[in-house]
Amino acid sequence: MTHCVPKQGYNGMKRVCSEDGTPIATWVCGSGPPLLLVHGTMADHSVWMPMQSALKHYYSVWVMDRRGRGHSGDSPAYTLINEAQDVAAVINAIGGKVNVLAHSFGGLCALETALLNSNVGRLIIYEIPVPWGAIHGRMSLIPACNRL
Repeated sequence: MTHCVPKQGYNGMKRVCSEDGTPIATWVCGSGPPLLLVHGTMADHSVWMPMQSALKHYYSVWVMDRRGRGHSGDSPAYTLINEAQDVAAVINAIGGKVNVLAHSFGGLCALETALLNSNVGRLIIYEIPVPWGAIHGRMSLIPACNRL
């Protein structure tokens, strides 16, 4: 496990400590209601830069590097729960209700986060992977999504 030291660093990066101590890198620009962008597999925060530039006039746009990617710390555990706790830690650091736009596996992380954290505002999920047969185990997401 990586020891988490919250600090400011690379190009205004701020680190948030996840529940298991993994440091999660975040950046913010703009002003307005908070919007967190969560990238998918094989990416880092930089895939959101064009979107962040377009939305910064309307929102405080937060981007993050998921664990093991970009400037975030690595850890031996890569589970959906761990990654959802990472997203929840960023939301808690932002404070208040936070809307989330997520892509691919980042979308699964965001959905799981909605079960863990009541500060998830609205969710926009793009191209979420849903393994065949897994939907029955996640039927509890339906009431959670109705709360949003």
